[in-house]
Amino acid sequence: MTQKLVSIIVPAYNEEAVLDIFPARISEVLATLTDYAWEILFINDGSTDATQLKIEALQRHDPRVGSILLSRNFGKEIAMPAGLDHAQGHPVLINDPAPQ
Repeated sequence: MTQKLVSIIVPAYNEEAVLDIFPARISEVLATLTDYAWEILFINDGSTDATQLKIEALQRHDPRVGSILLSRNFGKEIAMPAGLDHAQGHPVLINDPAPQ
């Protein structure tokens, strides 16, 4: 029996500080989903800090991590559909960042 795939879409704009914590924490949670395989798809929404470098490091260490790099900051309203277009899982969950 093949596991179902769940996709987590994570819009990211200047998130270098949380990329040291978030992936490990979400991986712990996803590991409890024994009936599902999973992928995390980061949508870099034109970050100007080290967000992209940290995402690339995550990708090198875990093939379940993917990314899309947008050419500039379009906002989460554009980043989320970009993730939906590329997610391969069913269901797809979106990590909607809190307003700042």
